[in-house]
Amino acid sequence: MPKCPELSRLPRLHTLPRSLNFKHTTRGSLSPYLGSPLPTRILDPSHPAASIPRNKVLSSFPFTRADGFHLRAIPKALLYKPEVPYPDPPYGPAKKDPRKVDVSLLKIVAKRSVHKSAVIRTKVSIKFKTAMSLIVTRGADAETDKKGRTKLVFRSGDAGKDRWTLEADWTYLAILNLELYRMPYTQLIPDLRRALTLIKTRAEKLNAQWQQQRAS
Repeated sequence: MPKCPELSRLPRLHTLPRSLNFKHTTRGSLSPYLGSPLPTRILDPSHPAASIPRNKVLSSFPFTRADGFHLRAIPKALLYKPEVPYPDPPYGPAKKDPRKVDVSLLKIVAKRSVHKSAVIRTKVSIKFKTAMSLIVTRGADAETDKKGRTKLVFRSGDAGKDRWTLEADWTYLAILNLELYRMPYTQLIPDLRRALTLIKTRAEKLNAQWQQQRAS
C-alpha cells in the first residue's frame, strides 16, 4: 500500500469536528436488499420512499463509482429492523461527542473483490474511512505543483460536516475493491471528494421532494 508522507506530519486539530464516528450510527440492516432476507420490516413504513419495491431500492437512490470504490446512499428509514434491537445489551446508547461527526457507513469488503487476506481487507476498510475523515475534518485535497508532483493539501476552510456529509437520516453503502489498496491517497481523496459532493447534492434534492410530499 503506497505511503503518504503528508499524513505523518499532520498538526493537531484545534477546530471542530476533529474526527468521524462510525460506531453505533446504523440501527438497521441492508441485508434484505443484498439477498439475505430478514424476518422483520423496515424501520419507517410511513417514509415516502417505502413503497419502492425491494429489488429496486438500491438503484433508486444516489450512486457513484470510482476506480477503488462504489458509493451510494440509502435513507435510514428503509433499513430493516435488526433481530437484536439496538443498543446491544448491556450497553447503553452511545454518548454524543461535539468533537465528532456521526457518519452511518456500511461497507462491503468481499474476499472476491478485495483479497482473501483479512489483514488486507481491514487495511482497505481503514484507508477508506481515513480518507473520508481527512476530507471532512481537514478539507483534504490533492494538488500538483509546477514540477508535476502531486501531494496532499489541507484547507481548513474546506472542512466541516455541512460541507461533505449527509444528515443523520441517511446511510452510506461503500463497496470497496483491491484497487483502493494500491491507490495513493492523492488519487483516492479527490475521487472521494467528488463522490461525497455528488451523493450529498442528489440526496438533499430527494429530501426536499419528500418534505413537499409530506406537507401536501
